[in-house]
Amino acid sequence: NNSASDKSIAVLPFVDMSAAKDQEYFSDGLSEELLNLLSKIPELKVIGRTSSFSFKGKNEDLRIIGEKLGVAHILEGSVQKNGNKIRVTAQLIRAVDGFHIWSEKYDRDLDSLFKLQDEIAGAVVKQLKLKLLAAPSNAAASTNIEAYNLILQGNYFYDKLDKENVAKAVDFYYKALAIDSMDARVWAALANAVSRQAWQNYIDQTIGYEKARQAALKAISLDNTYASGHLKLAGIKLYHDFDWKGAEVDFQTALELEPENAEILYGIGSLYFATGRWEDAIRSMKKCIEIDPLKPISHLNMGNLMSYAGHNDEAILYFKKALELNPQFQRAHFYQGRSYLLMGKPDLALKEMQLENLEVFRSFGFALVYHALGRRKEADERLNDFTVKYQNEWNYLLAELHAFRGEKDLAFIQLENAYTEKDSWLIFFKGDPLLKNLKSDPRHAAFLKKMNLPVD
Repeated sequence: NNSASDKSIAVLPFVDMSAAKDQEYFSDGLSEELLNLLSKIPELKVIGRTSSFSFKGKNEDLRIIGEKLGVAHILEGSVQKNGNKIRVTAQLIRAVDGFHIWSEKYDRDLDSLFKLQDEIAGAVVKQLKLKLLAAPSNAAASTNIEAYNLILQGNYFYDKLDKENVAKAVDFYYKALAIDSMDARVWAALANAVSRQAWQNYIDQTIGYEKARQAALKAISLDNTYASGHLKLAGIKLYHDFDWKGAEVDFQTALELEPENAEILYGIGSLYFATGRWEDAIRSMKKCIEIDPLKPISHLNMGNLMSYAGHNDEAILYFKKALELNPQFQRAHFYQGRSYLLMGKPDLALKEMQLENLEVFRSFGFALVYHALGRRKEADERLNDFTVKYQNEWNYLLAELHAFRGEKDLAFIQLENAYTEKDSWLIFFKGDPLLKNLKSDPRHAAFLKKMNLPVD
């Protein structure tokens, strides 16, 4: 199928060529804007940001990059920013042989940045001979360049995902709002960052999700056609409210606006996962991986799905892929170990648990495996350690642990605690293979009902 793959492109992060080398956030931002503009063209396959950005700072052959990403074209370039002046070079390259199809140099004032982004995207579209109903445009974007600069700085820190950097990102978004509170993009970015703070227990969950909800609603009220606002609201309804129907409506709205957005496909896939619609979930996740093939979390989620659907051999391949993309990737060794446990291979499971680098899941994994190996004393010690350390924030994992050990009453007590705490991990309840000892108990069906999940 050569013609379809001809209409495919990856936008590599533009290189910061500024004298002080302090404009990386700006060159990243420009690349991301171009990627977003191009992905609005229905007949063009545009690779997602995580995959494109995974080549940042690596001097890899463009032909290899094209092969890894499965694209026919690559857009790359550089940015020099000096005060109010910017110089941008852009090259469109044919991946298979490295041939330069087109290149251009632009010298502009910062104020005309949005026009410049539209112009570069337009030139690429023309070179690829795509039929355009309307030129992609950033019309909805804020035209305040100072606010935009602060958003880009916020995004740069958010990407690092740890507690301190996400907090830094939130500060930058608030600074941008102080300059321009009418920009939907800042509100959506704020909703995203604060949701993550809540989900990771960096801040109080209830307060955090409420703040995030208000920011997402504000983004939607300012620009109803901006998909990200709907996406963030859907995420809050999924992970915090357990409002499956409401979340689906918002995900669908986002998807209609941007059908090729990997993040939205991941979100709606997670919703189908939570509600036990395995086939729909697998279809969404497959499409997500096609668009953003080098994003470890998508492979992790797909493996988790396969495991729930009872295909543990296949699940393991996805966990291995996540680890190949990022050897430090959290939960991948744990989930691989869980699959081995479910396949009746506790010795292999133990090896994986030892490699898990997120402490709470390593500790959890050992408690499961020692029980499966029949090493009672160690299993009890591990359970005790885990309970003392994590009983206040990881009720759902404790429920899984008790269920796996056949301690049904204790498992249901922890599930109720998780429900009271609105523990986001409850989205994994339906079909959870670690809870299969609870299935025959009438309390299991009652809990599904309480969660508004289909009882099958």
